[in-house]
Amino acid sequence: MMKQKNNRPMNFQDQLDLCEHENHKIVDSFDITTTDYEIKVDDGVKISGRLYVPGNQKNLPLIYHIHGGAFETGNVEMWDTIVRYFAQKPQCAIFSTNYRLTPEVTFPIPIEDCMAVYRWLRNNRESMGVSLNQIGFLGDSAGGNLVNALVMYMIDNGEQKLLPDKLFTLYYWLVFNGITDSLKTNALKGCIGSDDFAMQGFLAITDNADAKKVFSPYITQLSYDKYEQFLPAYISTAE
Repeated sequence: MMKQKNNRPMNFQDQLDLCEHENHKIVDSFDITTTDYEIKVDDGVKISGRLYVPGNQKNLPLIYHIHGGAFETGNVEMWDTIVRYFAQKPQCAIFSTNYRLTPEVTFPIPIEDCMAVYRWLRNNRESMGVSLNQIGFLGDSAGGNLVNALVMYMIDNGEQKLLPDKLFTLYYWLVFNGITDSLKTNALKGCIGSDDFAMQGFLAITDNADAKKVFSPYITQLSYDKYEQFLPAYISTAE
């Protein structure tokens, strides 16, 4: 248990504040060059993104990062600290993107936004000074669902030549088709539940649980039937 200088236990918010302060001290020491971009997607909306390059190096492998936030919150700025850490440790360039959020939009617009940004990245990597030969996808929570959905989209549309080399998905939901036993159990502990923002985000992204959207393999991803065509992947999830 973390304690203050007076030896009293720290409350949860104090622990969060301390961790954020210490994390900022660490990443502020990293030599990371950032460049912000605006990408016009198919319907003319501009989506912002940020390129992170350690030491201003050239031709580094590229990771395409999509942030989490239950489809209804989050942005590149909120994930800035952790993305800097990801860029520094393996010495790779990272492009972190925003996408439109619920309730202003619903499925499949976030997928379409992220796919449009990815196409733009592939067309502009050379001018951005990153490698044309190696690219990976990284997504956490809702972002994990979105990077998986991008791979599914490319497979389903015969665009395997666009597939990344590696896939990293962190703590994302594989099943959205109902209230599971795990959800019921953990809701009682105040972690997640039907009144939690994650469930609210799910309801919003699926037009208040429209059946066609809920059971789409792009949302309820355990139902996807072409996983044998997937690329090498690291998947971190939990009950």
